[in-house]
Amino acid sequence: MVGEEVFFTEGQRFNQWWVLVILLSLDVLFIGLAAMIYADGGGIGATIMLASAVGIPLLILGIRLDTQVRRDGVYVRFIPFQMGWRVMRFDEISTYEVRRYSPIRDFGGYGYKVRGGVTVYSVSGDQGILITLKNGRVVMIGTQRPHEMHSAMRLLPL
Repeated sequence: MVGEEVFFTEGQRFNQWWVLVILLSLDVLFIGLAAMIYADGGGIGATIMLASAVGIPLLILGIRLDTQVRRDGVYVRFIPFQMGWRVMRFDEISTYEVRRYSPIRDFGGYGYKVRGGVTVYSVSGDQGILITLKNGRVVMIGTQRPHEMHSAMRLLPL
């Protein structure tokens, strides 16, 4: 089947130390609030706080950016928000290049977003592949292995 041969694959998660510190701090806060609410008579508020203490970290730690370079194009998905692959076929790509960027300054942080006319997929680091499509759209895909991804893309025709 066309496109099934994979030349590059990468899965990334939010695993920076500061993300874990924020999640742990939120857990302490939510559990403390739940204990206070429970001591004050309980109710649904305590349940909501405990559910948040479990649910928010599971959501954040479950986020994954998957990227593949296949024979027919570049595939990207941002799980759990985008379960299906977003495909940029090579015949739709005008240019691509390795780029260093500041996630916060250039795009307002990590995640999946559209900023300044650029669709961004980023979960860690400061390097990626900047892809310009023939229709004028621009996509930045963050990667921990930018030169390896770029080399895989160069194997295939535009």
